[in-house]
Amino acid sequence: MKKKNNVSIDRVRSQGFSFLPEPKEKSVTYYVTSFGHEYLNMDYYIDRKDNDLFMINYVVSGSLSMVIEGRQTVMRAGDACFLNLMTPSTMFPLEDETEIYFFHCMGCEMRNIYNIFLKNGENVLHGLPRDTIVAAYDSLVRSCTGDNDLYNRSATLYSLLMEILSVRSRDATVQRSEFVKKIVFYIWSTFPTPSPREIADHFGYSPTYTEKSFKKDMRQSLGSYLLRKRYEQACQCLIDTNMTVGEIAYHVGYSTPQGLNVLFSKFGDLTPLAFRKKFRSSSGER
Repeated sequence: MKKKNNVSIDRVRSQGFSFLPEPKEKSVTYYVTSFGHEYLNMDYYIDRKDNDLFMINYVVSGSLSMVIEGRQTVMRAGDACFLNLMTPSTMFPLEDETEIYFFHCMGCEMRNIYNIFLKNGENVLHGLPRDTIVAAYDSLVRSCTGDNDLYNRSATLYSLLMEILSVRSRDATVQRSEFVKKIVFYIWSTFPTPSPREIADHFGYSPTYTEKSFKKDMRQSLGSYLLRKRYEQACQCLIDTNMTVGEIAYHVGYSTPQGLNVLFSKFGDLTPLAFRKKFRSSSGER
């Protein structure tokens, strides 16, 4: 007889953040839907499949059994598991009060990141530093206690994913230098979106060196990356806020609404107002 799911945790010491606000246009960016720090009781048992989510689990202490498509792996302290929850998987602790962190995440680039991760090994990763997970968790907690800042949560998730790939990969094509990782985090956490010159000045390097470093690691120019981020941020603002087009233009780094119109013409046929109408209507808003 199949065992039933049972989310049995020590609720005094455990902490969770569920049902976080999501961008209504799911192709916009990386984002976290829920995350937590839990102590699992021995009768904890989760059997998943056909869930349109990705999940990162990290074991702090104790041990877990992970069964993924029938293949069992034992996870111990310092091990992380990166899952696509569409794939059948089962998880249960092998020791009482096994301590874990978890992150549920989605976004247009998650599948690409996941495929890169799997290209170089199995779902379980050994030796991910605890400090990396704790720093990501603490940053996410801070983002939920103030303005519920989706942008900072996206930046935190991106940084965590890059660290996971760096630990997993033996292929230099997915490595990111510390400088480029700092550039990406700075772009995500700075508003209005900075220019290439402002980024170079912030880190104290020449624009030429900054551009070459970024392009070598990211396989695209810094200017192209910034345009895409401005577009993604503008899309989020159009869907999730009542800011005017002029306010959004300023928010993402343009001095006039015309700049935003030109930006949208580069990525599709819709004007900013047409984009807002289409995606708010498709999500049931009026």
